[in-house]
Amino acid sequence: MDKNQYIIKIDDKDKSKEIDEISLSEDGKSYRIIYKNTLKVYNYSKSRVSKYERPKPAKRYTGNVLEYLKQVAEVLPNGLSTDSQLVKNDKPEPNFLWGQLEKINCIEGQSILYDYLTKKDCRRTSYDTSGMIYPFGCNKSQLSALRNSLTSNFSIIEGPPGTGKTQTILNIIANVIKDNKTIAIVSGNNSATANVAEKLIQKGYGDMVAILGNKDNRKTYFSVEHTSISKFKDVENDKLVEIQQELAKNTPKLEKLLELDNELHELKR
Repeated sequence: MDKNQYIIKIDDKDKSKEIDEISLSEDGKSYRIIYKNTLKVYNYSKSRVSKYERPKPAKRYTGNVLEYLKQVAEVLPNGLSTDSQLVKNDKPEPNFLWGQLEKINCIEGQSILYDYLTKKDCRRTSYDTSGMIYPFGCNKSQLSALRNSLTSNFSIIEGPPGTGKTQTILNIIANVIKDNKTIAIVSGNNSATANVAEKLIQKGYGDMVAILGNKDNRKTYFSVEHTSISKFKDVENDKLVEIQQELAKNTPKLEKLLELDNELHELKR
């Protein structure tokens, strides 16, 4: 294993520069690590070691674009700072947004951020939206937002309070899970992610939710054993195909009904 290809963390601390050799034990349950300037072998359980592939350097244009974004962030009001009106030596301190951009020193060439900065096409047309599900309900605009989110590498959904943004997120989660994939819900504050988790738990899907994030949350989650959900049993392939066909047949009907519902509300108004 070429250690230079990876970022290696032990107990969430980056030890990449200190490690000379790293290899899996014969039973595959632990890592054998030799630090620089020592011949002693240290054994760490796999749960304590995190190994990530080191990102490839950013390619064309991204450096210039990031530099421009940092220059813009630097002159934004200090209201974006974690502490308002930070001043040092009669000069405003860089705000929060600038600090976040400053941390980006390398962009993986296959990442969504790289596609965005280099103006690549961010549409992903291979997703079949004819079999979408809406277990948390939807209206016409939410249906459109759901379709766009599933057919794009990234999308922005915005709207005033009460317009169903959380409801749309829940439907996105449902479709991702339906397609046998996993999804991460992240936010700048805990209340937003807690709101999504709370609604899933209320609907009986608590066992599908892993509340992670900070160290305490991860410790709490992994301190107990989590088993598969009994009510989600394996469905025969023939039945799955039948369900998909039924969904594909009903989706156009639903879209037409939602369109008529919009017209009805407009006429009433």
